[in-house]
Amino acid sequence: MTQGTRPDGQIFASQAVSGELEDFPAETRGWGVTVDGNDEAGNKVTDPTDGIPPMEWMNGILNKLSAQIFWNMRHAIPAWATGAWDAGAFVTYSGWVYYNASTAETSETPGSGSAWVKLFPLTGMDGRYLEISKNLEEIAVEGATAQQAARDNLGLKSAATHDVTASADDTTPGHVLQVGDWGLGGSPRQVTVDDESRGSFWRDTTAGKSGVTMPFDGTPTTNFIAVDGANLNAYVGRKKGSDPITWAKLYSEFNKPTATDVDAVSAKNGGTFQKPIAVKGNGAAISLWSLAADQATYILGKDFDGTNLWYVGRGGAANDVTLSNYIGLNNLTLHEDGSISLAAGHGKNVNVTGEIIPSLYGNFDARYISNLQLGAQVSVARNDDTGENKAAAGYVVTGSYSSYQDSNWEMDNLLCKPVQKYINGAWVTIGG
Repeated sequence: MTQGTRPDGQIFASQAVSGELEDFPAETRGWGVTVDGNDEAGNKVTDPTDGIPPMEWMNGILNKLSAQIFWNMRHAIPAWATGAWDAGAFVTYSGWVYYNASTAETSETPGSGSAWVKLFPLTGMDGRYLEISKNLEEIAVEGATAQQAARDNLGLKSAATHDVTASADDTTPGHVLQVGDWGLGGSPRQVTVDDESRGSFWRDTTAGKSGVTMPFDGTPTTNFIAVDGANLNAYVGRKKGSDPITWAKLYSEFNKPTATDVDAVSAKNGGTFQKPIAVKGNGAAISLWSLAADQATYILGKDFDGTNLWYVGRGGAANDVTLSNYIGLNNLTLHEDGSISLAAGHGKNVNVTGEIIPSLYGNFDARYISNLQLGAQVSVARNDDTGENKAAAGYVVTGSYSSYQDSNWEMDNLLCKPVQKYINGAWVTIGG
């Protein structure tokens, strides 16, 4: 493979004497300017030279080319300038090296768009980067402040500078806990629980419990929560000074309290509430169920001495619901056949304040008029023999027709409507 030749750093015509070097008059037109003396826009810029550029022009153009090669040798990465730059191009701009990481040429100014990637600064390189082989030695030699700043930047907290515990029961201040220390996250930590005074997780096979120790104060008083490994009973405990632990068993499905223990009414054995009870809820907040078919189910009210006062509910096998007063001997019963009975006791009356409005009026309809109306309109012609206009029996006059005859207004017809009453489910015209 042919090898290139390293440039020697010489700039063509750099030592030319005065008058031997001139700028090429139309670089972008090229050699064609020697034919007609015009630039690429057709403007006259020089005299034609019969197609042969003179020495001065050749010195000028070759001097410029070799000077640019020399500059690239010295600078390697070109400075950015306005114009289009190819994909993959490297430039320097404002003290930094940029790389066109896009897949197309770009005219963006470095740092203003997404095409150029900022790589590294042109100065201060040694103080800005770490060498892999030194294993962060550069930060160590800068001292404690630099080391703390590095830890902060990595998100490391104070534990990064502390030693771990030396044993599962290590109490050295500042040591960092490990998995299993004081029974946390590790295998069971066998202890004598009466000797425990620090916060810990433990197992005491002699006591038959495992649990948690919770120091309370400096008396010292220590609290415990424990579970019996044999029967799942749970306990809380307290130890004061050198006294033994006092354990209290907790209620659970494995250690259920009696009604007497908690001052409760038993669902199985019943009992008596001696204070007011409030029930809140939507729907059937209280339900009464009989234990067998055709049995009474009711709420019974008693006086302080046990005397029956009232009851409400189902009093026997029939599905009747009764509100009954034992003292007044009166009651209201909603019968299962849909009828309702209202009975007053001691020969007393049933008094009603306000209206009684039934939904059916069948027993009233044959005796009472419930509505009135005017029926369909009819026309009654004048009786020419008597000259009278008269409404029929049960009708009322509602209007008339008149005509103008022989220079006089004369009544021709009466307009009448029957007066009707609504009784016993039908409209009937009243008698006249």
